[in-house]
Amino acid sequence: MRSPENVLNSLADHSGQSGYTYQRLYRNLYNPKFFYVAYQNIYAKAGNMTKGSDERTIDAMSLKRIDKLIGQLKDESYQPAPARRHYIPKKNGKMRPLGIPSFDDKLVQEVIRMMLQSAGSWYTDENGRQNIVGNGVLREAILTYKKMVDAGIAVHIADWNQFVGAFNSGEVASVPTGCWVSPSLQKAADQAGKWAVAEIPSMKGVKASVNASSLGGGGWYVLKDAGHEEEAKNFLKETFASNVELMDRLVEEIHLVSTLKAASKTQNYREGVAFFGGQKIFEDFAEWVEEVPTVNYGEDTYEIETRMEEAFQKIMDGVDMDVVLEGTFAAAETADKGVGEQ
Repeated sequence: MRSPENVLNSLADHSGQSGYTYQRLYRNLYNPKFFYVAYQNIYAKAGNMTKGSDERTIDAMSLKRIDKLIGQLKDESYQPAPARRHYIPKKNGKMRPLGIPSFDDKLVQEVIRMMLQSAGSWYTDENGRQNIVGNGVLREAILTYKKMVDAGIAVHIADWNQFVGAFNSGEVASVPTGCWVSPSLQKAADQAGKWAVAEIPSMKGVKASVNASSLGGGGWYVLKDAGHEEEAKNFLKETFASNVELMDRLVEEIHLVSTLKAASKTQNYREGVAFFGGQKIFEDFAEWVEEVPTVNYGEDTYEIETRMEEAFQKIMDGVDMDVVLEGTFAAAETADKGVGEQ
């Protein structure tokens, strides 16, 4: 099977050709390497240790489980498991339904999600409202995924150790992920000078797409009524929100790429990194981050995402995309009104 990278490049090349017809896309779902990539993107999220409706978590993932999933896709017996419903409070005092899907369904959806976010779009618009029907980027992402599934351009990895091992051993030549992977790459000293950092590919079929995106990262929060609120706010103010010297030191110590703009002018940001052939990767990151489009996840994005999992499967099964997305949008609108507001 072709590597996921080759498939994605091929699909991107053809996406700008008006009238081009993609064929045999569904067979890409038979390529285990795509599922390894999907697993790599979502394995570290804390929520994956919460049991889905199938009573399993990411902790039980294995090559055998992926093979079984592919077998179900081949004989068309695969059906998304019902999401386990859980309710959490909204700001207005009402309750928002949250669906907890099975991990297998998360894998299938993640391939779509990667493309959607890289194009600076999401299931919601700039105001946080549902943006499914008529979302050209979403349509292009789904179409691209269906093309990718037919090509096989990536190595599928089952866990973090295999993920790191794939590029440390030289098995792969590209790692399309966040800047936080840099320290792991550099553990393979014998590969020094063979790697470089590049911008993320844009989607040729989307004019607004740029070569920049956000993937992962960390954030600091001060919890309401948790105690010592003012002290916590002051701590963040004096450290991550303003301390340029601290950010400069963390670049060298843990390869931190800070969102503090002033940090980009520090010495370590301007230093070349020997492993990457002297490339000033932090200077590049500081430049690219300025191009990352702003995406508003909205209040109900996770509920929408849960509903989209079933929608993706229907589309992959051959149901008309517009019909499916229309139905998904209506369901999301109902969810947005809150429980009991019918």
